[in-house]
Amino acid sequence: MLRATGVTRRRPTLHTGWRWYITEWEAETGLCFGLVEGFETELGYFDLTELAEVTVFGGVPAVERDLYWAPQTLGEIRRQAR
Repeated sequence: MLRATGVTRRRPTLHTGWRWYITEWEAETGLCFGLVEGFETELGYFDLTELAEVTVFGGVPAVERDLYWAPQTLGEIRRQAR
């Protein structure tokens, strides 16, 4: 069962500019639901474990958590993206 977490942001990759905003998270499986800003902006499921395993340049994490990001609603995030 997914748990609501508020919206947590994964920092964009320097290589692609993608962003993941987590609204629900299943700790046991790493399954997340939230907003993804990539080729398109859409709501959907993604695997946090897989994101954490992506590396570039011989082991540098390609995706990291933004530790200084303050929680926002999805509406606030969408307005800022325009």
